[in-house]
Amino acid sequence: MRQLYDQPAYTFFKQLGGKYAVTRSVLFNTAITNGFDGGPNTLASLIVTTNQNFTKKTTGSSGNSLSVNGYQVDEIVWLKKFLDVRLNANGYADQSNINSYRYIINNGAYDWKPSVKVLDNSGKVVSVDCNAIRN
Repeated sequence: MRQLYDQPAYTFFKQLGGKYAVTRSVLFNTAITNGFDGGPNTLASLIVTTNQNFTKKTTGSSGNSLSVNGYQVDEIVWLKKFLDVRLNANGYADQSNINSYRYIINNGAYDWKPSVKVLDNSGKVVSVDCNAIRN
């Protein structure tokens, strides 16, 4: 799984200049659900579509900027737009994933140390121990 999905997602993450675990996770999850290249709703295609929305410097409060079309774009502003683009492409079937990521973002949990609160598929808040995942 690491070679098939994580490496391509990580390559996109680094090319963008990503810093936060939530962004990396969204890209990884998108590679799994949509594939990473070669189709209209793949990770690569969704990044291109997202990037088309940014034609000027876009500020935010995340503390990190991505390089998008030659402009600095706040990482979390970009990520929110990416989730909108992904939901538009995938529709209702992807709603629980999107809701969980939006919950994480809205709670400012951009990095996951030592745990993160997420929404399960029923919308219930659960805590994930990230130290257990890393080991």
